[in-house]
Amino acid sequence: MMSKLKLTKRDFNEVSNIIMKLFPEFQDELFEELDPNRQNLHGLFQDFTYYYGKYHSTISNKNLIHFAELINQSVTKNDVLENAISTCFLEHLYQIQSAKPIITYLTKQAKNRLYP
Repeated sequence: MMSKLKLTKRDFNEVSNIIMKLFPEFQDELFEELDPNRQNLHGLFQDFTYYYGKYHSTISNKNLIHFAELINQSVTKNDVLENAISTCFLEHLYQIQSAKPIITYLTKQAKNRLYP
């Protein structure tokens, strides 16, 4: 999309670093409650979904665009990252009433994972 984001490892460290750069305040919430058993992509996106639902209206368009790019790249392969972002984030956007700000920036492939 707009930035030069390139996912290479598609693992917890790479993805969590990207999210922390886009949403530094999420890091404070995440590390206050970080359970070692949840240091995986599914745990990351479960926690981020709560954060996003709470703060989506305050996120800048620039950060929404960059986060959408992460989502769009994540859903291009059937792997753990795609499963985590689909089942722990995208499938819950309507449920947490937070789809509207980001949906414009999602590809058709990502939108197909939304549950109305």
